[in-house]
Amino acid sequence: MKDKTASMVLTEHIQYTHDQAHREVLMDAAGARVVLICLDDGQNVPPHFHNHTDDIFVAIEGEGVIETAETQLSLMPGTCQMVLAGTQHTVRPVSGSRVAFLVIQNKPYDFVDTETV
Repeated sequence: MKDKTASMVLTEHIQYTHDQAHREVLMDAAGARVVLICLDDGQNVPPHFHNHTDDIFVAIEGEGVIETAETQLSLMPGTCQMVLAGTQHTVRPVSGSRVAFLVIQNKPYDFVDTETV
């Protein structure tokens, strides 16, 4: 049986732009996907929640914060955080910084934007 594998160098995909956050689906499998998000100073992932999707965050570089109604979770290289489905959250870099992180998400994927609800 042939191996079914994939690999990449994460740092080759990191990029920051001042006009909008960089978001790239790096891997997409039957049960999960891996998304790279790069936020420059002043950018954020808008407040949202998922009905069916848990988010696992793995920080690659920079410093950021995941904010929920009850807590703030730190995103620094080497840290891993989780936000379960149904929890409203947003992500931003620490002021004056930028942050790059992976989000590992189970499927089915859904996104409910609470800024417009």
